[in-house]
Formats: sequence, structure tokens, C-alpha cells
Amino acid sequence: MKRRKNNQEVPIYNLVPDNPTGTKDFKIYNLNGSCPNRSELLIPHRKDHYLIAFVRCAGNRQWIDMTPYTLKENTIYFTGPGHVIVKEGLGQIWSTAIAFTEKFLSFQQNSALSRLPILVNAQNRHELLLSASDVQFVEDILSKIIIEYDAPGPWHIPMLTAYITVFLTYLSRLYTEQFKEEETSAERLLLKSFQAKIDASFREIHEVIEYASQLHISAGHLSEVVKIQSGKS
Repeated sequence: MKRRKNNQEVPIYNLVPDNPTGTKDFKIYNLNGSCPNRSELLIPHRKDHYLIAFVRCAGNRQWIDMTPYTLKENTIYFTGPGHVIVKEGLGQIWSTAIAFTEKFLSFQQNSALSRLPILVNAQNRHELLLSASDVQFVEDILSKIIIEYDAPGPWHIPMLTAYITVFLTYLSRLYTEQFKEEETSAERLLLKSFQAKIDASFREIHEVIEYASQLHISAGHLSEVVKIQSGKS
């Protein structure tokens, strides 16, 4: 990832192509026993793109939007643009991850992908548990994506978007099944709206009352909802 300098307190990382002719909108990461870069540990950052990682083996911990996740075996972890990420631990990790921008989702008229549950993430979760059959499916589709990624040609982007569509649709079904008992309440949607406004305006706006005004509610009600939904003031 490349750090984009724009005088923000939390740096934003964008995609860096594998080579000068590579795309800036899609990338695959294969980690086979790699260790995190020490310089990136405990440094909050954001990404300007989506990242979906299939972790085969790891024990390190990461924080996503102030929630800790100890990385589990054969589990999917996912983030979108703007989420604050902090890495902990120097342990090895075995993982395959795909990263893509919102622009990539618009290729081949596939902008509807951005409305899939796994990307909308209404529950604000970042961990998806897999069964044995899910792991088999994920391994198979990722192998197809990697083969296509390594063999660019006239049908390169259409094939990638086709495989990504299947992958994201499958994960979206798992997402809705895993979190089906958690209704997307008005309060949770309000929390997401508040977080989105912070992401967009944290450099200029620092007072709760100003965000509450934008959301057309009182500062007291906003504080109460945040406390109930996140457990934080």
C-alpha cells in the first residue's frame, strides 16, 4: 500500500499496481508465512478501497473501527473505504486477499455489486466464519481469480468481474445468514451515518452538536445512540 499524504491525522492508503502496466483498481495479495512490517504496527490508517482477505492461518490481532479481531483460521475478514485499521503482532500469516476500488465495481456495468450486503455491511461487522464447504468454495473461486489475474488479455477485466461477482454474491449470502438475527435498526443506521459524516468532515468539524445538527437530531440523542450501539461515548 502507498501512503497518500494529505495532512490528515489518519493516513489513507491507496492501491499500488504490481508493475508499471498494472491496474490501480484491482490487486491480489498472497501471504505465505509473511510477517507484518514493523513500521506499520500500531499505526492507525484507512484504505480508499475494499479489501477482502481469506485468512488460512494467523494469530495476530487487528482493530477495525475500534473493534478488536484476533485473526482466525479459515475465516474471511473484510473492510471498505474509510474504516480505521490498526495492526498488532508480528506473527506469521497465510492469506489470500483481493483489493478493489469503487471504480472497479463500475466496470462492465457491475455497479450493482456495491449494493451487495458484504460491501454495504449494514451490521458494521468485519469477520465472516466459514464452514468446511465454504472454505472449499472460497479456495476454488480464489484460484480462478488468481489464474485470470496472472494472464491479462482482451477478456481479462470481464472474466475478473465475473468471478468477483460470484465471489461477492456467495459471501453476501453467508453474511445475511450469519447476521440474520441482528436487525438493521434505525439506531444502527444512525450510527453508520454518524461514522460516515465523521469520515468526511473530521478535519473541519469537531463538536458532537454540529454532527447532530446535520443528522437532524439532538446532541443528547446522538450521544445516547452511540453509547448503546458501540459501547463507547
